[in-house]
Order: sequence, then C-alpha cells, then structure tokens
Amino acid sequence: MTKTVQSTENVCRAIPFTDVKIDSLFWNSVLETHHRVTVHTVVNRCIETNRVNNFIKSGKYLKMGIDKPLPKELEFEGRFYDDSDVYKAIEGAAYSLMQYKDEALEKKIDTIIDAIEEAQWFDGYLMTFYTIDPENKGQRWTDMDRHEMYCGGHLIEAAIAYYSATGKDKLLKVSKKMVDHWMKIFGPDKRDWVPGHQEVELALVKLYELTQDRRYLDFALWLLSERGKDHYVSEGRPYLDKDQLFYKREYHQDHLPVEEQSFVSGHAVRAMYMYTGMADVAKYFNKKEYMNALTKIWENIVYSNMYITGGIGSSIENEGFTEDFDLPNVSAYAETCAAIGMVFFNHRMNLLYEDGKYAHIIEREIYNGVLSGVSLSGDRFFYVNPLESDGKPFEEGGHKRRQEWFKTSCCPTNLSRFLPCVSEYIYAQKNEKIYINQYISSTGSININGVNLNIIQQNNFPWDGEVEVKLKADKKVNATICFRIPDWCEEYSYQYSGNINSPIGLKKEYVCMDIEINGEETLKIIFVMKVKKVHMDPRVKEDQGKIALQRGPVVYAFEEVDNPHGIDDILIGRDTQFYSEWSPDLLRGIVRLKVKNDEKEWNAIPYYAWDNRELGKMSVFVKELIDNTRSVEN
Repeated sequence: MTKTVQSTENVCRAIPFTDVKIDSLFWNSVLETHHRVTVHTVVNRCIETNRVNNFIKSGKYLKMGIDKPLPKELEFEGRFYDDSDVYKAIEGAAYSLMQYKDEALEKKIDTIIDAIEEAQWFDGYLMTFYTIDPENKGQRWTDMDRHEMYCGGHLIEAAIAYYSATGKDKLLKVSKKMVDHWMKIFGPDKRDWVPGHQEVELALVKLYELTQDRRYLDFALWLLSERGKDHYVSEGRPYLDKDQLFYKREYHQDHLPVEEQSFVSGHAVRAMYMYTGMADVAKYFNKKEYMNALTKIWENIVYSNMYITGGIGSSIENEGFTEDFDLPNVSAYAETCAAIGMVFFNHRMNLLYEDGKYAHIIEREIYNGVLSGVSLSGDRFFYVNPLESDGKPFEEGGHKRRQEWFKTSCCPTNLSRFLPCVSEYIYAQKNEKIYINQYISSTGSININGVNLNIIQQNNFPWDGEVEVKLKADKKVNATICFRIPDWCEEYSYQYSGNINSPIGLKKEYVCMDIEINGEETLKIIFVMKVKKVHMDPRVKEDQGKIALQRGPVVYAFEEVDNPHGIDDILIGRDTQFYSEWSPDLLRGIVRLKVKNDEKEWNAIPYYAWDNRELGKMSVFVKELIDNTRSVEN
C-alpha cells in the first residue's frame, strides 16, 4: 500500500464557499429560502419523527447499563440508518449559520449534539440502532450493510462543519473518539470490513484535512483497498447462487478491486460517494491506478448512463444502474442524492484534471438534477426525479408528488447540506491560475503570491449569457484567468482591456487570458443563449423520435397546467419557432419558452420548477416532426 503522502501545495483547489459571497438574483432566492425554510424544516422533521429521540433514548439506556433489560419506552423507532439524517441536518444548519446569524437554530443544534454525545458508548461506538433496537441490541459490527460507517461518515462531516461554523468542538471530539474505536478493530492485521454504503471514505479525508492526523487518511485508503477481495459479508441475506452473489457485490461496487473497475454499477449514491473518496485519496497518494479507473467510469456514466437533466440511476430495483442506455422517462429513478453525489465526484475530477468537462456536469446538475429535488417553497421534496409524469395521483398509480418528508429521508437532509455550499463550485485556483467554473454573480477572495485579489462576477445566469468579471488588487499582480466555455454554448465573444494578453485558444473547455492587475481590470464574456433541440443517443430506445429543449444550462419541461389543450400532441420540427419570455411572477421568476408550430402554441418551464402547482401531466421529451423547413428563434 502506498505510504507517501503527496504535497498539495501546487494542486488545483476550490476557493472555499466561506471565501465566496453570492450576489445572484437566482441563487439568493434559493439560498434565502433554504435558510428561512429548508434548514428549519429538516431539523424539525428529524425531531418530530423521533430521529433525535433515538439519541435521547440511547443516552438514557447507556446510563442504565446495556446489561440491563431494554425498557419498551426506550426502544428504537424508524429505520436503522436514520442517525445519518440527523447528522446531515446538523451539517446543513452549520453551513447556514456560517452565512446567517440564527441564535435559536444554533441553540437547537447544541441540544441535539448534547444528546448525540450522551448516546456514545464508553469505547467510542455510536449508532442508536444497535444500542436500543430490541432485536439487534449489542450486535454491532455483524453486518456490513447496516450502515454503521455510513452514518459515522455523516457524523464526521457534521462535526467538521459545526466546528468550522461555531468553533464548538463537542461533536468533533465525539467523531474522533468514534473513529479511534473503528481503528482499534479494523485495519491491516485486524478485522476486514467493507462498508455496504460508502461515504466514510471521503469523510475521513476531510477529517485528515482538518487535523492533519495521517491515520485518518491511511484508514480511508485501507477501506477502499478492501473492496473486491471477497470480504463482503451480509449475514441474514442468503445468496441463491454465484450470479446473485456477483450481482449483490456489484450493487455495492465490491465486485472488483476499485482500481480495476471500469464501468458504473449498482446503487447510484453508493457509487458516487465511493468515486468521490477515490478521487480524494488519489490526490494525496498519487494513485494513478485510481485516476485511470475513475476516468473510465466517468465516461461510462456521462456518455451511456446519464439523463439530460444530469440524473443517474434509472432503476427503482437497485436505486441505480442496469445496462448502458437504459434511460426510461416515466420510471426514471434519478435519485436527488445521486445528483448531489455527481456534483461531489465531478468537483474532485475537475480539481484533479483541471478540465472543464467535469464542471459542465456540475452545472447540469445544480440547475436541473439537484434543484428539482426541492420545491420553490423550500419545504417539499422529490426523492425520485422522473422525466415524464402521467399526472395521476399516487393513490391511482401515478407518480408521487413532492413530499414533506419520507420514511427514508436522505434526499431532504442531503439537499439541506448541499445548497448552502453551492458557491464552492464557482472558482478554483492553481498558483497564479484562476478558473471560473460556474457563472454565478459573486465576490471571491483569492490570494496570489501574498497579494489579495478580489474577483467580482456579475451576470444574470441562468437566464442571460453576458458575464462581467472585475479583478481588484491592492498591489500589482500577474494572473491567468480561465473562463469555462459551457458545453451548451456554440457561440461566444469577449472584451478585455489593454493589460490583458490575447486569449489562449480553447483548451480543456477553458479560454485563458494572461493579465496584469494593478488596481482594477474588467473582462467581459458573452455566451449566446439559444433554445437548443437535444437528441439523446439513438441507443436510448425510449427517446427515439423525440426531442428535448434546453436554453443555456436549463433543461425545459412541458406541464399540463401551462398547456390547457394537453401535451400529448406536441410536435417540434425544423419550422418550429421558439420565443424566450422573462416571466418575473411565474415560479419565482423564470424564462418561459413559447413553442409555436403552425397555429398551435405550447409553453415550457424549467424542469427544476415542475410540480410546484396543480397536478397534471409533465414531459421533458416530446415528439419530433421531421421536415425540411427552417427553425427560427426570436
């Protein structure tokens, strides 16, 4: 096993979201709603559904002594992985507290953390299911698919976030004690272990980055190295034959050593978290074999297993992948958590390779696959994100509408922790080179050779493609500014002052400009936004003869509520006209598309905004009319 940790001084790194202030009409609305509604909704739901109460019960039982009979009033409620929702709720609250002062919220989180501390065993173990579930009490570390390390990983991330937000280290101490317990049991020359649900790997890297304790990084590497070696055991789940065993191992990405895997398989969220952890570990250990595997896997996902919305994992059967180009619309699973996982994975790949194609995917996810998961009101959620709905109530066999909560509520809590960090994906830096990865109005603070540089980005994304960037420095400094050229953009232009050298041609999806900044410099780049007709790969059988619409980074959908004559007979051909119309009072302010074909007219809205009004049919893909006339956009 590689032991040398590589220096990260000269690697590309993201500008932390704490050093970036968003000033975007679009995103400010999202983030304000997140703080005012979503964070509180998620925390309160964790309390109301007794997820927090499980910690209180566990603390009481540990004080009694685990050798005592378990009183019925202290029994576990919910599902075995519910602890993770509480941790993600804390993490989301922490990120929100970094941006908004909220004493009541902080006090509520402190009380929850007190309960978590009291629920920790004397030796560091922490999972309420194995503490107070009557059938499984005391049976810890007997089933690799019972999410003990998955929940622990989310605890680590919550602890780091809350410490960063408040300076309070109680939860951080709890997480360190928990990991110390793990490492006494598992590791080289100790017990083998393959977490059925990955997440802990990337969390351990974060803990290393905070503490510089090398043991955490080594443990993350060891856990990844355990896969594909026949260690996976899931007691109580008998396998019928070798084929079923392979399927089960593939479901957990345990069918091969991680460096030998070349295609995406199994459960989508587990896969994305593992790939993220692999990328993190590859950075520190210079694991070329990991990077090679991740490149092949990424290509397989993006070119053969991803919806136009960025959604991944088409099947409800395994909450994940089946075979290449199996991308049904009505039954699309496309879990919100999987879209968030795609952001995590592509973010690491972008930093590893300094390639804008990964930032393309992040853009597709944040405006479509992720944002569709939360209502405009901030308190209703999608677990599953289909690309077509029949408009029937769930009770009549239709698609389930946005819900206030779920028995498995990983998606609401994941959204709660993801959204306030969206600014982390805007800028990246490697020495004097600055990457603008996402076009979101914001101010970022960047240090170049001891000189503080403020980068001020102004635009009206995702509705308008004109971007202005001001660079301000107190002292003279030289830098290279790299603009990502979005994959949806076919035409762009730029303007710049005399202190900027001619742009370098497009390379790895970026146009770069060398610039001497002495005071203030201004650059402008204009991306022409047109309505784009998108065809899926012809191997996607369900979308043959169909077309979808995209304008800028936003994928559009047709909802019955906007089309009183129905959406079943929509036809888009070469003579179809498209009109983009700013509608400030519709769905929190959107650019609506009017689609005209002969005497008929239809309206399309951004996919992320569907199912925020009355129940009705919805479709992203509609029929294409093949003819020889011309397409027009006004």
